[in-house]
Amino acid sequence: MTNAEKLSTVLDLLRHMGFVNPKADSDVTEWFADSEKDDKAVGMKKTSTDLFLIGYLHFFPQATLGKQQLLDGDFTTVQDLVDNAP
Repeated sequence: MTNAEKLSTVLDLLRHMGFVNPKADSDVTEWFADSEKDDKAVGMKKTSTDLFLIGYLHFFPQATLGKQQLLDGDFTTVQDLVDNAP
């Protein structure tokens, strides 16, 4: 998969999870934290972060990415998530 295809895949996953108009340099740190908090506030068992991670690992099964890394801000931009995809 080319880098452009990886970027397109990650952007599509984020759009599907409700991130409005993501770009390669979009900061995802607050989005994951805020969506996690909002999802838990309404009692969702599977949060947007969980669903993003499931999709990400489906497309990039060799990637090392965990939910806590997303919530801790280890990956701050969309491009960081793309760069993590093998």
